[in-house]
Amino acid sequence: MQAAYAAQAEAEAGFNWGWPASDQLVASMGPIPAADSANAVPMSAEVKKALSEEIKAQLAEDQSSAGKAKASSGDKGGASTSNEAPPALNPARRTFVVSADLSVVADGDECALTAGDIITRLTDKPDDDNNVNVSVAASKKTDCAPGKTVAVTVDDLQEMHNHFREQLTSGMGELAKKQGKDGLPKAPDTSTVKGDVPEPPADKSAAKTLEEQEKAGDQTESEVKQEATASGGGSQ
Repeated sequence: MQAAYAAQAEAEAGFNWGWPASDQLVASMGPIPAADSANAVPMSAEVKKALSEEIKAQLAEDQSSAGKAKASSGDKGGASTSNEAPPALNPARRTFVVSADLSVVADGDECALTAGDIITRLTDKPDDDNNVNVSVAASKKTDCAPGKTVAVTVDDLQEMHNHFREQLTSGMGELAKKQGKDGLPKAPDTSTVKGDVPEPPADKSAAKTLEEQEKAGDQTESEVKQEATASGGGSQ
């Protein structure tokens, strides 16, 4: 039941960031602020697949992290160390959605990356200027051309990653609000009410044992009183 709801929610939600309606990525996300439709970002099937996989992986990672956070809620540690690589440099994370306008250089010429463009990280280790190389996977007509390799700072890449996660969280929250509406199935209710599960039958053997113990106790008390009376009568 839960799997069916998740599948339907994934099919109903659109990843809308100024891409043409025919290119909207079907995934479990809510709407992202759209760019000017005149400058829509055309995406190939390969790019859409990569972005879809990124969304699924991020959702799975967030779910896993939430579970671990609950399990270790009493820990006071957990602060990242200075030499720990940021999530944006995770080798498993390659696809990024540009969240803010950037001015970069491709083949010696300056060009722009704007919100909604898609880039793919090529290098895992930043250079001395804290830059990593990325390839432009999909972009608007006026931005850096697809296929161009440019350098972006790790900070900018991390900002894209953070914004991506925020949009996922927001989108999933909207789906939760819309469950049972607009064609979305209602999430299964895992709670139970009285009557859903039959109550276990009364333990008759236990009641019988208690009754027998009470009778035995009464009998013992009666015998003690009789002995005391007999003993008292014999002493006179």
